[in-house]
Amino acid sequence: MATASRTRLLASSVPVSTTGRWAHTPSSGLQASWPASCLTLRFTGTYLALEGGPNTARLGRPDGEEPMLAWCVTSPGEVESEARVQVGNLRSGQVLTLFHEPNAVEEEHVCKLYIADWGSVVEIGAFFCDAADSLRPTPAEAEPAERFLVIGDSISCAYSMGKQWGLDVPAHGAWDGYPLLFGRLLAGEGKNVGVETVAYPGITLVDQYSHGWQEDGMVSKFWQKSWFSREPWGPERTPLYNSPTTVIIALGANDDGSGVPVFHFTSSVRAFVERLATAFAGSLTDIVILTPFYSMGAGRSRFAAATPALVEDLRHEWEEKGGMPRVHSVSTQGWLTQDLAPDGIHPSVEGNKVMAGKLREAEKSGWKDHGTAA
Repeated sequence: MATASRTRLLASSVPVSTTGRWAHTPSSGLQASWPASCLTLRFTGTYLALEGGPNTARLGRPDGEEPMLAWCVTSPGEVESEARVQVGNLRSGQVLTLFHEPNAVEEEHVCKLYIADWGSVVEIGAFFCDAADSLRPTPAEAEPAERFLVIGDSISCAYSMGKQWGLDVPAHGAWDGYPLLFGRLLAGEGKNVGVETVAYPGITLVDQYSHGWQEDGMVSKFWQKSWFSREPWGPERTPLYNSPTTVIIALGANDDGSGVPVFHFTSSVRAFVERLATAFAGSLTDIVILTPFYSMGAGRSRFAAATPALVEDLRHEWEEKGGMPRVHSVSTQGWLTQDLAPDGIHPSVEGNKVMAGKLREAEKSGWKDHGTAA
């Protein structure tokens, strides 16, 4: 369909590269909800826009301090930068312009589109471009050679308490968070990587029970379609999903704060890690468990000693079994200071940059512990 010299293409028909849990919708759209989920499009011409699908909604913080979307349009091989990033919100039926340069006719561009808000569902109903052949498949050699999956809570999705607490919200949402910053550090070194997050504010790792009522922790929520849905999820259920080569688990602060017993936490971590290793057996090479982040004034997490001990046990068991991913423990003690986490736990944009750098140091060392000794 062409409108006002633009061509409208249903999102499900467009050649996109996906990072995260994007799925086709009954209305021929593409939908995801976890923050930092990314669509990569290659295109030529002067114009690129998208249309919000019917399921698009802001479900987390209704006031909407975080932008719903962030995107960068670059040349092939160019690393994303703050000078390039743009943000916007989206409603069902709304057309959002991503690129409009009347003189850019022949050049090929790369658009990376991210869900920036931890609490939004985004459905892309259609894309608009100059012509049907303006959108091009991503070459195989440009697909990520390594894929990192960060599983976490508010610290991993660039959450801020917000202006009502006198705190700034990251201007670019999840694009400013340490997982995607870590990915850009690697890209700046010439590495071709993808980074996805499965993270939600306030979530524990363990399931919690009270008088017949259950609050799903990440051990259950991870295997559900999204943070707001209990519909089952697995990589085999999602044809567009690209499985990770490395899983980074950054959970436990909320478990610690809610008094979860150490044994309950470590036994849940073990079960979760074993299930991850099975689900991603075809791709997974490394599982990294970060010791839990905790309040700047609280010393260290109660789980700080138990986490590396669990990893040692798993390492010995898996070495004997063979064919299992490598498993690592990295201490986060000393990663953040009060000036980098103004409310005592959630990092500022600068704090996220420090965390990304620490994570890069650990990755570069082969995931040896780069935290301060607990």
